[in-house]
Amino acid sequence: MLLTLSLVLLLVHFVTKKGGGKSVPNAWQSLVELIYDFVPNLEYFVYVIFFVVCFSAGDVATCDGVGGVEGPPSPPVVGIRVAPEVWELPPAAPEVWELPPAAPEVPVLAQQLIPDPQRESELYSRFLVNTIGENPTLRRITETISVQNEIERLIEAALVRSGFNPTRILENRHRIRGFVFYPRGRALSLRQYRSHLQSIYRLGTRDTRAFQRLMTAVRNYDLWL
Repeated sequence: MLLTLSLVLLLVHFVTKKGGGKSVPNAWQSLVELIYDFVPNLEYFVYVIFFVVCFSAGDVATCDGVGGVEGPPSPPVVGIRVAPEVWELPPAAPEVWELPPAAPEVPVLAQQLIPDPQRESELYSRFLVNTIGENPTLRRITETISVQNEIERLIEAALVRSGFNPTRILENRHRIRGFVFYPRGRALSLRQYRSHLQSIYRLGTRDTRAFQRLMTAVRNYDLWL
């Protein structure tokens, strides 16, 4: 575009130059003479317009960021987009459900190996033997036999659940009572027997000391079940 404008202005200069131009068609010569009469010193005016146009075009081209002679092109404007996660709240931690602790395993036999009256009678006789010289009170005897009766029934059920033969358990019940109720050959206090019973319901029968004493006796061949 700039080159075309320069060529046109140069052509006008040569046409309008006094004394140097060749003859041209009358219509064109009349237009040139009219312009020349209207604007004195047209030659210098043409040069001024040419340089003004050149410098103006260069400034505009340089400032608009598209091109130009001076300096590199301006970088394009890029929009800034904030990532959504910058403004969003962090995800909540997954809720953890804690399972309740498993209930202690306390097996119970649907049918007892021996009736309660027979069991209580045998426990009473054994208790009197193992408390000779102590003269226990009637209250201690009664409550001890009641607690021993319940412990023995739960121990027998745990043995059956563990796979031992019920007949062998019944045949060795007197020896089992010695390991469970009289580990040192003498009767324990009523408080100790009650603590054994509570530990069965708190820990499970097979996790009590009394049951573990039986398992140790079986492993050592002190008790054949």
